[in-house]
Amino acid sequence: MLPARLTPYAYLAVAALAYLVFVPTLSGDWVLDDEDYIVRNPVVAMPLRVWRYFRSPDALTSSPSQARMMYRPVTGLSFRASHAAGGYNPFWYHLASILLHAANACLVLLLAHRRVGLGAAALAAAALFCVHPAQAESVAYISGSRATLLSFFFCAAAYLWYEDAGRSRWRHAGSVAAFALGMLSKESSFFLLPVLAAHDFLREDRGGSWIERLRRWTPYGLVFAAFVALRWRVLGSVSQRGWWEGSLSAHWKMAAHGALQDLVNVFWPAHLRACYSFTTGSTFGLVAALSVALYAAAALAALWLIRRRHAAALPLVWALAGLFPAINVIPIEALAADRFLYVPLAGVALALAEALARIPARAAAAVGLAFVLPLAADGAAQGQVWKNQAALDFAAYAAAPSDPCAALHLGSHYYNWGMLGRAEQLAAQAMRPEAASYVRRSATIALAVIRMKQARWQDAVGLLETAAAADPRQAEPHRLMSLCWARLGDKARADAERRTARKLSALAPD
Repeated sequence: MLPARLTPYAYLAVAALAYLVFVPTLSGDWVLDDEDYIVRNPVVAMPLRVWRYFRSPDALTSSPSQARMMYRPVTGLSFRASHAAGGYNPFWYHLASILLHAANACLVLLLAHRRVGLGAAALAAAALFCVHPAQAESVAYISGSRATLLSFFFCAAAYLWYEDAGRSRWRHAGSVAAFALGMLSKESSFFLLPVLAAHDFLREDRGGSWIERLRRWTPYGLVFAAFVALRWRVLGSVSQRGWWEGSLSAHWKMAAHGALQDLVNVFWPAHLRACYSFTTGSTFGLVAALSVALYAAAALAALWLIRRRHAAALPLVWALAGLFPAINVIPIEALAADRFLYVPLAGVALALAEALARIPARAAAAVGLAFVLPLAADGAAQGQVWKNQAALDFAAYAAAPSDPCAALHLGSHYYNWGMLGRAEQLAAQAMRPEAASYVRRSATIALAVIRMKQARWQDAVGLLETAAAADPRQAEPHRLMSLCWARLGDKARADAERRTARKLSALAPD
């Protein structure tokens, strides 16, 4: 164990490690939908409008397709704070993300410190959480991951105060308030509920009768219920989208593949990328069943460990509860993403602390370094990938050239550069039959745009009709068809498609 006088330096070292590994992201540009959330969003720049984050479904982003997907007012307020510091300079937004990640790494160190003492095991755990390559997305992707960083910060603080709630009722009140802020940052903060329950079952001094437990848990349940009601009142829906592939049976297979990809990325982060899609094949259902079996086995193991009051139970519950909101039981906007691993990696880090605490300190330090050093190098390299959109898409294609999503995104850059032949090849790659239907639909629209650039208007109309038939709720194919019919001289059809596009744009996405 470290001497008490070195405790502050240990936390400072972890914070410095977080900063040094991801400092390349400070020079990063806007990527993916950052501009929709910040640059093109008027609410960010107007202090008198910030309360719209709490009451308006379209305050968080200027993108019509995502307007009713998320209710995260505290996240919106954090964008406003970054704008107040530096306007539209992405440096200040990246700096805020790095500082939040550093604070979260210190919270993980504190969690490990309380469980195994402040020594090599706790430091290795915090360092693992800090530098894991999957964390690069959570640090560098401003609009997509600010909510994750805030959610973890508030939920970790809520858990730490809950541990101390027996000493003071004010700490319990502070824990509930922190949980409320976490929920208002990101809806997946409800992962904390099973973690708190597991904590109570594992501690003899926090057991007591069910009445006592319910008295402790009820304020958190009320916060969760109030958030669900408020979110429903503002957005009018629970899920962010419909079933993947349009049916429940196909949805669970796609969701299971996404959950398995997340699990792989925790333990083998070799092919990380900005988007993940999955091709179907003869083994598609078998792999999905394997994923379900793995998660079911992990859940049963967690219950068994809780019954035995084993030290490994809480880290496992933390990891599983952190992954649960991201496995598309209620459909969300992505099947898999590196940012989904931010909370689960804290559970993995705590499990590492428990394991290393059982071996001599020098051996624990050696094992910790063997884990952390290569991951730190990979984490820094992954942070470089997020410099700009082109670098991100080229890296994604290099990591997984067979992923239709990676090919589709890379093709947009060749189109912008006027290299239509290469753009067409990549769009065709994304349109192959085994690709997911939503990727094929986007690739069909991309190929139609290429045909429009080539003035092949009739060919473009045929492709756009195919895309519109695949998903009648999308306005974009009809908007583009109106342009094509106008070029072909058919004013009546152009006007009809324009009206259809406007009607679909006015409908709230499910």
